[in-house]
Amino acid sequence: MSDTVGRFSAKVADYDRYRPGYPGAAFAAILGPDGFERPHDPGFEDPLVVDVGAGTGQATRWLMHRVRRLIAVEPNADMRASLVANCPGVDVRDTTAEHTGLAAGSVDVVAMFQAFQWCDGAAALAEFARITRPGGRIAVVWNVPDRRDSFTAAYEDLVDRHGDATLAEALPAGAGTAEQFLASPLLVNARKAAFTNKQRLDAEGFRGRIGSVSYLPPPGPALDAILTAGDRIFARFARGDETLCLVYRTVVYVAERR
Repeated sequence: MSDTVGRFSAKVADYDRYRPGYPGAAFAAILGPDGFERPHDPGFEDPLVVDVGAGTGQATRWLMHRVRRLIAVEPNADMRASLVANCPGVDVRDTTAEHTGLAAGSVDVVAMFQAFQWCDGAAALAEFARITRPGGRIAVVWNVPDRRDSFTAAYEDLVDRHGDATLAEALPAGAGTAEQFLASPLLVNARKAAFTNKQRLDAEGFRGRIGSVSYLPPPGPALDAILTAGDRIFARFARGDETLCLVYRTVVYVAERR
């Protein structure tokens, strides 16, 4: 099985620059439209939020300007270095979803963006429940490409066609899923929300987005050939425009700790 942490090391620069962020509505689904809207719950007046599997900080950068107490967890050293640079002042820790090292019942919100599938889902949920106080929130979030958009579908077809099957299938045993989250007995009031999220890219950005995909080859001749195919796709859809949008559905699963 491929190293599910180290596999991103060769992708850090493109991942940091060209991965999509998340719409404000996704954060509001987790935190409430005004940050935290729990007037009868004093624990949400100055919450401790943990961003697990923070990567290079796509979600952390939004949270750091809105949450005073924030911890970001990232086990990949190269991505963590980028996270530290992108999010000065944030408490960044070298730990995993399954073993955060945080005190029991010490956290108000645990959120995992685009990463739940890279951990042992059952172990991660048990750890999230351990560190979250009763009534605290736990959320997992994904940006899911919307194939109803023809340009997005062409991009997805390209990366699926050229992806390394060994890497694409190298999720850990018991990888976390949305279904597992929704059915977890550790949680109550589990619900789902989805929001449109568009990522506008120029031709160079589209190349970078392709290069950030973990199951495509690292930089070299094989990736260059895929990028050239991507250039043709971009030119075909652009029809003279300088930028195009990849369209995602940002899907948020959120619940309270029982």
